[in-house]
Amino acid sequence: MVLTKSGLGAVLLGSVVALLHLAPGYVTSQLIANDATAIDWLGSTARQIVFLNGFVSAMAFVVGIGVVFLLGYWAGSRLDLRRSYRSFLLVVGVGGGIGYLVPMLLVFGYTALAATGPFQSDQLGTTALVFLGRTGAVAIQFAVVGFAGAALATLSSGTGVTDPSDTTSID
Repeated sequence: MVLTKSGLGAVLLGSVVALLHLAPGYVTSQLIANDATAIDWLGSTARQIVFLNGFVSAMAFVVGIGVVFLLGYWAGSRLDLRRSYRSFLLVVGVGGGIGYLVPMLLVFGYTALAATGPFQSDQLGTTALVFLGRTGAVAIQFAVVGFAGAALATLSSGTGVTDPSDTTSID
């Protein structure tokens, strides 16, 4: 049950990270197309774009690293990580990758069919490679960061050592 919840959590977080990565392109195109100042206190459209890109990048970092670490910590406190670490790595990595890939495929499909959107049709091959590369990177990131959280939970709870007399000294 913990692995299922971890996988579903990874899918959800992967989708959130994908939407955060897609947001700057959409917001930028809307600001430029409408020549509007959505956030008046920032001033020019260029300042708004820089601010929003920075904000979204920070949020993607918080979700992609911080929240995935917490997901791993939560799972690690409920799992026997020594026995199920491979399953956990696979579930969180694949879950994060799938969660990231689905919104990207929707945007890519819309762009390819409608020939509009943040990408032009002559860039679809490059865009597809970027999406696949990012998806792989997110899957690896989720697996590593989630496992780090799970390992910390296991070590801090003391369940990682089975026999206290079985410790070795570095001396």
